[in-house]
Amino acid sequence: MLQRLRLIRAPLLLLGLQGGAVISTAIHPFMPFILSACLITTLIVLFYSQVLLVLLADVGLVKGALIEQFPIFETIDFTVLLSVLILFALAWKLTDPLVRKRVMRYRVIIAAFAVWAVWMIISSLYAPRLDWAFEKSLRFALFTTILFLGPLVLIQRREESRTLLNIFLGIGFLGAVFLVGQGWSALGSTSSLQSVVRLTILTANPIAAGRILSICAAMATILIITKMGRARYWGPLLILFLVTSLFTGSRGPVLSFIVAVSLLGLFLGGKARRRTVYYGVVIAAVIMLVFILSPEELTSRYRLYMEGELAATQQGLMVLNTVNYRIMLWSKALVLWTQDLPHLLLGTGTAGYIMAFPWRDMEYPHNLPLELLAEFGLIGLGVFSLHILLITKQIYHRCRLSLHREEMQWLIGSLTMFFATLVSGDLNDNRMLWFFLGGLLATMNINTTIHQPSSEHA
Repeated sequence: MLQRLRLIRAPLLLLGLQGGAVISTAIHPFMPFILSACLITTLIVLFYSQVLLVLLADVGLVKGALIEQFPIFETIDFTVLLSVLILFALAWKLTDPLVRKRVMRYRVIIAAFAVWAVWMIISSLYAPRLDWAFEKSLRFALFTTILFLGPLVLIQRREESRTLLNIFLGIGFLGAVFLVGQGWSALGSTSSLQSVVRLTILTANPIAAGRILSICAAMATILIITKMGRARYWGPLLILFLVTSLFTGSRGPVLSFIVAVSLLGLFLGGKARRRTVYYGVVIAAVIMLVFILSPEELTSRYRLYMEGELAATQQGLMVLNTVNYRIMLWSKALVLWTQDLPHLLLGTGTAGYIMAFPWRDMEYPHNLPLELLAEFGLIGLGVFSLHILLITKQIYHRCRLSLHREEMQWLIGSLTMFFATLVSGDLNDNRMLWFFLGGLLATMNINTTIHQPSSEHA
C-alpha cells in the first residue's frame, strides 16, 4: 500500500501540470510561461530544500545585501519568502508515509515545543506593548518552528545529515574567504583601515557572522580532537575560521566557541581530553598572535572587556565596559522578574523587557534564561524548559555511547549556540540553536542499533 502511494505521486503531478497548461492557455497566452517559471521554482524547492533551510538559518548574512541589490525585498521579506518555500518542501516530503512515520517519533518533543510557541503568543496579551509582543512571538512561532522541524523532516539518512552540515560549513568557508579579502583590502589603504572597527560578511550584523564562523571553528576543532577528521585538512580550516571570527569583533561567539570545545573535549575523556588540552594551547597561541600581529583597529573591541566605552543610562552618560554593562542588563532583568508575585510567576509579558529601558534601544538582557524569567516568569520558564529537557535527555543517553562524526558536529554546534545565548541575542536572534538541536535529534535517531563505547573516548 505504501509503495503504491509513492508510485502514484509522479503521475498525479504530471496530470495536474498538463491540465493546468490547457486551462491557463485559455485564460491568457502568457500563462504557460508563468506556470513554467513556477514549475522551475518548485523543482528547486524540492531538490534544494536543504540549501534553503541552511540559508534560513544563516539569513542574517545575506538579507541586508539582497535588500540593497534588489529593492523588491523591501516589499517582500526575504525571510518570509524562504520560510514559505521551505514549508512547501516540508509539506511535500510529508506526503511520504515513511517520512511521516519517522517524524512521529518526535511527537512528544514537537508537542512540547508547540506548547511553548503558543505560550509566547498568550503571554503577548498582558505585555506592555501588544504590537511588539505579537511581532516577537509570531516571528518565533514561524521561523524557529521551521528551523526546528526542518532537520527532523529532511534528515532520513546519514548522508542527508552530512549534506546539511557540509552546506553550513561551505557557507562559513565562503564567508571566511570574503572576510580575508575585505581585511586585505583594508590593509592596503591607511584611511580604510582607520575606519575599520570590525569586519563582517556583506552587510550582515557582525555578531551573526561571528556566530557562524565560531560554530564552523568549533566543528573543525572537535573533528581534530576526536580524530574524526584529518588534522592536515581541518587544521588550516580551524585557523581560517578562528582568525576571521576574531576580526568580526564579536566577543560572545568567540568565547562560546572556547567554552563549548573545552567542555565537550574534557567530557569525552581519554585521548580526546589530552588532545583538547594540547589544541587549547594551540588555539590560545593563535589568538595571541592575532592580537600581536594584527592592526590595532581590528582588535580594538576586545579591549572593551575591561576598558570602558560611553553609554547612555537612566542616570545619564556613563563609562561602561563589556562586563559591567552586561551585569547592568542582567540585574535589570532580575529586578523586573522579582518586583512582585505576578511578575515572579508570569513575567512582564512577551517583549516586556524593553520597557525597562525606555531611554535607549535595548530590547533584551543578552541572556536567554534571564530573558525568559523577566518576560515569562517561573511558569513560562517551566513551559520553555519542557522540550529542552526532553531533547537533553535523549542527548545524554546517546552521549553514553560512541557518537558518529555527524552527531559530534551537530552537538558542538548546539553547545556553541547555547553558550552564545548566555551573552548575546534574544529568542529570535538565537533561533539557530533550534536548527542545531533539530539536526542533532534527527541524526541521533537515524540508527537504532546500539553501539559499543569507543575505546577512543574510554
